Amino acid sequence: MAQTEVTEESLRTAAGLRAELDNVLAGLAAEAGDCDPDDGWYPDTGELEDLLDEVEDLAGEEPDAARELADHVAARVAEVLAAANCLTDDLADTLARARQLRGDHPDT
Repeated sequence: MAQTEVTEESLRTAAGLRAELDNVLAGLAAEAGDCDPDDGWYPDTGELEDLLDEVEDLAGEEPDAARELADHVAARVAEVLAAANCLTDDLADTLARARQLRGDHPDT
């Protein structure tokens, strides 16, 4: 019974993380969309990195849920990177971290 409670709590945590990630990723996508194609963009990825820390923590309790969240982040970050000229490696580093969290090998 205690295992079920931990799992239910972890799944609620995963759902909350997904909502927070979606909010942050939507903000980054909006910034990228507003960026002039001839200009560069310096995204603030601090909040996204903090949320990925939480995804990493969740992996110990719910690895499948954490992998699903990491996959979602990787897909959305790839879309954002394609939408604007990012002048830092921050988003690329975040993409690499999300891919690592979902279980990709470092060279993929």
